[in-house]
Amino acid sequence: MRHLTTRFFAVLLTAVAIASPALSQSAYPSKPIRVIVPYPAGGVVDLFARVVTNAMAKRWSQSIVVEPRPGASSNIGTLAALRSEPDGYTWLMVGPSFAANPSLSKDAAWNPMKDFVGLGVVGYSPMIIVATEKLPVKTLRDVVELAKAKPKEITAGTMNGSSSQFLLEALKHASGADFLMVPYAGAPPIVADLINGNVQITGLPLTVALAQIQSGRIKAIASGSASRSSLLPDVPTFAEAGYAEAALIPWYGFVAPRGTPAAIIHQINNEMNEVLKLPEVREQLVKLGAELVRPMTSADVDQLIKSDTERYSTLIKRANIKVN
Repeated sequence: MRHLTTRFFAVLLTAVAIASPALSQSAYPSKPIRVIVPYPAGGVVDLFARVVTNAMAKRWSQSIVVEPRPGASSNIGTLAALRSEPDGYTWLMVGPSFAANPSLSKDAAWNPMKDFVGLGVVGYSPMIIVATEKLPVKTLRDVVELAKAKPKEITAGTMNGSSSQFLLEALKHASGADFLMVPYAGAPPIVADLINGNVQITGLPLTVALAQIQSGRIKAIASGSASRSSLLPDVPTFAEAGYAEAALIPWYGFVAPRGTPAAIIHQINNEMNEVLKLPEVREQLVKLGAELVRPMTSADVDQLIKSDTERYSTLIKRANIKVN
């Protein structure tokens, strides 16, 4: 009897030891999660974050608090996330600057590949070449040929160190077009000048340009998406115009500080992918201008970060782009 009792407790202890990691993992999340958004409140990145985290919070019955921390070209919020405990309770919402900033700014004291791990991708917002209605062009090839025929006469509104500048520099390199780059402090004044004809072209994320395109106040010339956007089905892609290598497709997603337990990363990634299948979530993201993505693993996101970081590094060095 004593022998049976001893064996019983030995088996029980073994079972508890085996189950402990699973029990620990299933307990996540046991407290509120903080999501740092290194962009202004109410902007498209902030809204993307809220759509996804609101749905995840409901499924988990746990608070997920979105905390905008803008400033220094998103470096302030990114550094705040990096310095947090890698326990799964701090996430960072990222956009195009995440992969570009380390090559662009001496203030970016972090490495997107070494310091963070991917959680999931919310969607893409392809860059669109748009033009004033007053410019007599219909296609991207029209724009390129006009810029070649009139070097430094076609004005291109841009923001230093932005996706807009990266796209225009990539197009210049791929096509040989020579635009007159006109610096602006942000996208709103560029759009205003496009409408008025004070500047002739620019590159904008679909999320920024969509409303003005649909209203007919500016015209879309070409999309950087891999295939025609469902939101702008009549607008050809860069590839269709013969400039596939110039296409730029910014994406938005979540990362966590590297060192976050793999089991928690896997759990967050699985839950995020399930939420991104929900019709109501997909509808909200599309209304905000997102191109939806296939489910991605954490490793997929890490590979996306790596490829974008390498591409931006090459582009920034070639064009000698600097912000400080």
